[in-house]
Amino acid sequence: MATSVVVGAGHTISPVSAQRGTENEMPDWDYIDGVDGGVEDLRGQDEVTVDVGAQGNGGGLAFSPAGIWIDPGTTVTWEWTGDGGEHNVETVDGPAELESQLTASAGETYEYEFTEEDQGITDYVCAPHEGLDMKGAVAVGDDVPTVSQNDNGAYLDGVDGGHEDLRGQDEVTVMVGAEGNGGDLAFSPAGIWIDPGTTVTWEWTGNGGDHNVVTEDGPADLESELRSSSGHTYEYEFTEDHKGITDYVCAPHEGLDMKGAVAVGDDIPIADEFTGDSDTEFDGGSNETATDEAAQNESVGDVSVEVPGFGIVSTLAGIASASYMLRHRPQADKEP
Repeated sequence: MATSVVVGAGHTISPVSAQRGTENEMPDWDYIDGVDGGVEDLRGQDEVTVDVGAQGNGGGLAFSPAGIWIDPGTTVTWEWTGDGGEHNVETVDGPAELESQLTASAGETYEYEFTEEDQGITDYVCAPHEGLDMKGAVAVGDDVPTVSQNDNGAYLDGVDGGHEDLRGQDEVTVMVGAEGNGGDLAFSPAGIWIDPGTTVTWEWTGNGGDHNVVTEDGPADLESELRSSSGHTYEYEFTEDHKGITDYVCAPHEGLDMKGAVAVGDDIPIADEFTGDSDTEFDGGSNETATDEAAQNESVGDVSVEVPGFGIVSTLAGIASASYMLRHRPQADKEP
């Protein structure tokens, strides 16, 4: 059942709901690999909204969330933002027959109720912008192909902003509203590795609208004000009590992958994330525990650097991280 109606604009992206079953298991959304917009497990909700023309893929060219996991009986409403030109919603593959009008009008909506007959994964696209990766997918029911997310850092997979090993510094700054994730929607660096006793200051650029810093998971209790003012700052001292990895988010832009993580101390999950030459990508690595010896696992000729399991899968981020570590790690930590 599909209808098209006009409603007021101003939709707020729904937060990620708690996953059922295996905590780190999500549908196998091959069709939207590398696509902006994020994915969310929204099972348990009767009504779900997806923005059409959200910031991503180089403009107002994303569905947000791009991937959603829902129950049979859920009604999904696609709501147009008015950005990025004319868009539509059209099935590419799967059981649900999605076919909206092609429109650019802000506030236009297209509704579809996913029934028992639609169980499985339906891939869909904005036909005019398929070549720009304006794609989405809907997983319906529990009996869908799934993949296990990397326990030691899937939270930052595909997130812009890079990561840096900043151990040895007493004060560290993270920019809020840096360029990335389809707009000024990144923390930079997104992932940082610090020592206990380090004070981290998040500094707002003034770009990308209202942002905040809120803990999603982990030992540190981050909770800043929601602000857009350039120069606004939020400080937090990470102590011995905060050892481990704290994942955080800009709540209004979580669906656009504005996420970050702070790794504190040496006794944390690590990944041998960058090994070899500049053609090597992060691969998620193993779920090992750092030791003094492992932390010193570096070589200049064949670069091999172990970093926290942030899960950032990006060649450029890997190159930058490895380069930074080789230049800034204390001399005593380098092999003779």
